[in-house]
Amino acid sequence: MAATCLSVVEAEDHVVAFDGIYGGRRLLFEDLLVDSLDVTLDYVDATDTDAVAAAVTEDTRWFGWNYRPIRYYSFATSKP
Repeated sequence: MAATCLSVVEAEDHVVAFDGIYGGRRLLFEDLLVDSLDVTLDYVDATDTDAVAAAVTEDTRWFGWNYRPIRYYSFATSKP
């Protein structure tokens, strides 16, 4: 995932990430993209389609999300 992301995102681009992403992906976005490439990063509630749409700009190049089963997302109602 990191290699794919880095092949798409360039310096000063924009990334929209869902607020329930796990720590490894959050570190990739914050430490590598924001700190090293000066990427703008916005976290949004994935269950709020209006918030997701509002976060997208003409500079948005990537959407960050988890690949885990639905029960692990922050908006799940059941516990694993």
